[in-house]
Amino acid sequence: MSSEDTSAYEYSTIYVKYPFVPSASELAPARGPALSVVAAHNDYEDGPPAAAEFLQWPTVLECEAVPGASAREIVSAVRDVLQGMWSRSIRAVAVCDFEDELPDPPEDLAIR
Repeated sequence: MSSEDTSAYEYSTIYVKYPFVPSASELAPARGPALSVVAAHNDYEDGPPAAAEFLQWPTVLECEAVPGASAREIVSAVRDVLQGMWSRSIRAVAVCDFEDELPDPPEDLAIR
């Protein structure tokens, strides 16, 4: 059993510029066994202007690491979710403690 501290990797939120869908598997079919993903409507979508545009995108994916998953597996799973959406030209950005370990989106989908 690993004694690796994965507390910084336990949760991440992915903001998605896509109409809300209640099924996370529609947006994130490839996530691997290290990650549990639940889709939610972004309650701030219709709020006052946010400091960053993505904070008001209609859908959020709440990602939680599966107990026992390593940091490497978690980062890989979140990366796969992001790249899966980007490959379908869906804008998505992750907010988490390990953002610096994730790839940047393609230029045409980047946050401006």
